[in-house]
Amino acid sequence: MQRQIPDGADHDRADVPYSAAAAVTDGPEIVRPRSTGRERTIRAAQRALARAEVVECARLALAGCGDLRLLEQPGNLSGPVLATFLTHHRDEALPRLHPVLPELIARGSAELLDALGPDLAAAHLPQLKQALREHPTVAAARLLGELGPSDTDAETADLLATLDPTARHDIQAEAAVSRALITGDAEPAVETLRGLLRTQSPPGILPAVGRLGPLGAPLAPEVVASLNDPREYGRSQAADAYWRITGNPRPVLPLLLTRAAPTTTYASNDTAWYDRRDALRVLAGMRTAGALATTPPELRPLLELCATSPRRVAWKDDDELRRLARTLLDEPMPS
Repeated sequence: MQRQIPDGADHDRADVPYSAAAAVTDGPEIVRPRSTGRERTIRAAQRALARAEVVECARLALAGCGDLRLLEQPGNLSGPVLATFLTHHRDEALPRLHPVLPELIARGSAELLDALGPDLAAAHLPQLKQALREHPTVAAARLLGELGPSDTDAETADLLATLDPTARHDIQAEAAVSRALITGDAEPAVETLRGLLRTQSPPGILPAVGRLGPLGAPLAPEVVASLNDPREYGRSQAADAYWRITGNPRPVLPLLLTRAAPTTTYASNDTAWYDRRDALRVLAGMRTAGALATTPPELRPLLELCATSPRRVAWKDDDELRRLARTLLDEPMPS
């Protein structure tokens, strides 16, 4: 049965009524062993590299500690490592990366492109176009759209419009949206996305729909239909797209709270802890945009555990959980 969206729903920010908080009796055991300091982490990572054990985890540990010696070895310039440096040690790493950054961007590493940001990408537009042309990825297509009309050119819009038709459907969706954001003409993107939503798996298309913002309002009926997706993460993506294109978070808020709601206990292997990320991402996006006036009190026990949880050696997921939790708790990340 299709979920109904109330016609008279208030389009203002969503104030969440109080409900009883779930009792959380135990936090997840996400670090074994726990690092006691930067130098210890560096030594452990270097030993792991020397033994060729869990190599990418060791490299990420060194990158996360800001050990710039890692950048002096070309074999260590993988996408995840570079992304970690650019995310956590941008100012220190950039001088060493500048000589090789054009070539690395042209290779089209999704992790690297996601970490670049529009400021760096704008200075390497030819390489970014080369990446989309030769190694089409969602990251390349999306990043070109984030540059907007001021930092792109007519060739960029043409490239996005003539993307290889055999490219994955999610890449086609992102390219259509990026072209709309550059040219201001949303009609071709709406038609492309409508066709993809009706013929392809919606979770692969919905993130692009949300990026259109109010320009995507004509797609609301297709997005509402996706709120009944049998996959929980698909319903979260539909909820995210719905509030972004309509500006109204209220109809989808109950769905997100159900998805993110904490259980009464956690175990160290509780995968549901991480499975809640998709709903927490949407809620954090609402909070940042001002669409969610207050964080639901029943989520606070879970959020407080996420915000203070220790970090593992391979900590990409842990960092994200901390960031989402602190956003929803209105707490700054520690320096």
